[in-house]
Amino acid sequence: MRRTTTLGVILAAVVVSAGVGWFAGSRIKSTAQIAAETEPPTASLITVSVEMRTLSSDVITRGEIRYEEPVELQLADPPATLGGAAIVTLAPEEGTLIEEGEVLLEVSGRPILVLQGELPMYRTMRPGDEGDDVLQLEEALRRLGLDPGKVNEVFDSATEAAIVEWYGSHGFIPPGPNEQEAVELRAAMEAVAAAEQEVSSARRDLSSSSRGSSQAGILSAEADVRSAERELEDTRARQAIDDAAATAAVDAADADAKQAATSLAAAEERLAQALMGTHPDTGLPPTEEELAELEWAVADAAALAVAAQAALLDAQQLRDEIIRSGASAVAAAEDRVGIANAYLNEARQPPDTSGARGYVSDAKRRLAAAQESLEEVEARVGTIASRSEIVYLKELPARIDRVGVARGDAATGPIASITGSEMILASSVPLADASLVHEGMRVQIEETWQEIETTGVIAFKADRPGTNDVGEERLYLEIALDEEMEELNYANVKVNIPVQSTGGDVMAVPVAALAAAADGSSRVQVEDGDGTTRFVVVDTGLAAGGYVEIVPADGLLDAGDRVVVGREETGQSEQLVETDVAEGVEDA
Repeated sequence: MRRTTTLGVILAAVVVSAGVGWFAGSRIKSTAQIAAETEPPTASLITVSVEMRTLSSDVITRGEIRYEEPVELQLADPPATLGGAAIVTLAPEEGTLIEEGEVLLEVSGRPILVLQGELPMYRTMRPGDEGDDVLQLEEALRRLGLDPGKVNEVFDSATEAAIVEWYGSHGFIPPGPNEQEAVELRAAMEAVAAAEQEVSSARRDLSSSSRGSSQAGILSAEADVRSAERELEDTRARQAIDDAAATAAVDAADADAKQAATSLAAAEERLAQALMGTHPDTGLPPTEEELAELEWAVADAAALAVAAQAALLDAQQLRDEIIRSGASAVAAAEDRVGIANAYLNEARQPPDTSGARGYVSDAKRRLAAAQESLEEVEARVGTIASRSEIVYLKELPARIDRVGVARGDAATGPIASITGSEMILASSVPLADASLVHEGMRVQIEETWQEIETTGVIAFKADRPGTNDVGEERLYLEIALDEEMEELNYANVKVNIPVQSTGGDVMAVPVAALAAAADGSSRVQVEDGDGTTRFVVVDTGLAAGGYVEIVPADGLLDAGDRVVVGREETGQSEQLVETDVAEGVEDA
């Protein structure tokens, strides 16, 4: 029993001793093993892909996009109302494109029409006028598809007809004779009619006297007397009606003028009461808005009073002219009665043709004079091309860039800013870069705030520095946009002008991938799929934006191959390092 116990103790001690020895042995390292474990890790390669990309070296500048150089439009002699004020009744709209022949705006209910031409509208053209400005007008009318007749610097009836058609296409009647001119024209026409009747009567009398005083001739002369007497009665009746109507019109205009004066006085009294501290309607101290309304009421009443007074003067002038014209017509009718009676008396006398022949000659002379006078009046008071309603612009179509008036404003001062219809980019480059750019070069345009990118072409390069409001150390450029975008008007943009380019995609690597060989050639280190590397000799081309164009000269190299740009010592994952490097190159 004791031997068995002792053997068990010995075996247990052996097992424990063996376990302790195994544990100690697992914790003891050789010198070589320790050295191997303490060496630094092998550095991993940083690689990027060979890319196909377009490389370009740019001149970078800035500029402002706007429409072509603006011209301020100001009406020299705008149409006025009876009160003498020229008021905008239809304002132009910003951004509108105006074509030749269109209505730009309306003033006092009348159109302001646009034509293209170098000469300004320096006078109102009337029938019979001649000159270069008439030629310019006729050429414009012909461009509009109208027929002004022979384009020959003469304002004739065909020119008038073309103007009537032009105005009519916009729903307007062109300006013509004023009221006084119309009265003058009517009087001239009546004078011709009377002279024609006189000639006809004289010829009848001559014919009658030549045949002798037959009973039929006497009866005809008596009929002429009766006809002349009836005409005299009719003329006197028309005179009385016209005089009464004209007088009634004066009375009505006078009543309107008095009413307008009364209204003005009332408006002024109400304003005066408000200025003294009490509003005439509320009895309270007036507010600024109420004072403004009362002041506007005074202004409106004053305008109406002026207009009414002007209407009264016009009515009085028209009444006087009608009275004079009627008196003249009555006198002419009385003369014809006297003449008819004289002819009747002669018819009853023995035949004598000498007087009749003389009267025919005199009547013909009077008719010729009346016709000449009518032609002069018609030529002077026909359809006109008004300086108040036509403006010329040197280039059309044009764009309304900014509007300076609104409906209801006085048509004075700058009405609108007119630009060309083409959008341009005004820019400049330093003199050091001037030799690198030239007309016809393509450019890239970037507006960062709206994130808009577009393209254009250099359309104009100044021949000397300091023009077009740029500094003496810069040269002005004008760039035509490939596409016009209204949102870019007056935008300040970045302009990239590629002065050197590969002209398309080429094989390219970051500059950091290039290494110099002992013989001076350039080469890249390519990492193959099995982890091995090899050097490929390359020829280099354009370098721009951190990349360089390469062409393999000795060795195989394709787009997508991995080239070494450095080594990573930190132990970060290769994929992360490669991503960081690629992003760094793109940022550069």
